Amino acid sequence: LSFETITNKTIGDAPFIITASASSSLAVVFSASNTLININNSTVTINGAGTVRITAYQTGNNNYLPAPSFSQILTILPKNSPLTPIKNTQIQIKIYPNPAQKKLTIQQNNISQTPITLAIINLNQQLIHQQTLSFEGKTYSQINIEHIPNNTYILILSNQNQEILLIEKLQINNE
Repeated sequence: LSFETITNKTIGDAPFIITASASSSLAVVFSASNTLININNSTVTINGAGTVRITAYQTGNNNYLPAPSFSQILTILPKNSPLTPIKNTQIQIKIYPNPAQKKLTIQQNNISQTPITLAIINLNQQLIHQQTLSFEGKTYSQINIEHIPNNTYILILSNQNQEILLIEKLQINNE
C-alpha cells in the first residue's frame, strides 16, 4: 500500500484529495480517528484544529489478501496561523511557570472567554498536545505536561471561533 504524504493544513483550507494505491489495483478506503475531518471517498473536509490519524486500507477480495493498513497524522492549525493573535484588550492571559516542569498554569481575567483551546506545537509545526481548557468559574486552569518531552515549543491559545488569543514560546524541562 502506498499513501501519499499529507502536509499540515489550516482551518478554512478548501477540501483536499488524499491519494493511496495498492499493488493489487483494488480500491483503497480511508478512515479518520476523530471528527476533526470528514472523508468522503478520497476528499477530506476540515472541521476543526488539532491532529487526526488518517488510515488507508485495502480489504482484499477473492484473488488478493488485504493489504497492511498505513496511517498518517494530519495536523490542522488554527485559521489565523502562522502565529498572528487577534487584538483583544478585554482578555489578559498569563502562562506560568516558563520554563515549565510537569504542570503549566493558564490564568485569564475574563471567565466568559471560555472555552479556550490550548495547543502545544513543536518547532516543526507538529501538534504535540491539545486540550480544551475548563476554567469552571475560576480564572486559572492547570495542565499536566509531564508526558511532553523536554524541548522548546510554541504554545497557542485560541477561542471557540478558532481565533488565536495568545502565542508564547514555552520551554519544558520535565527532569
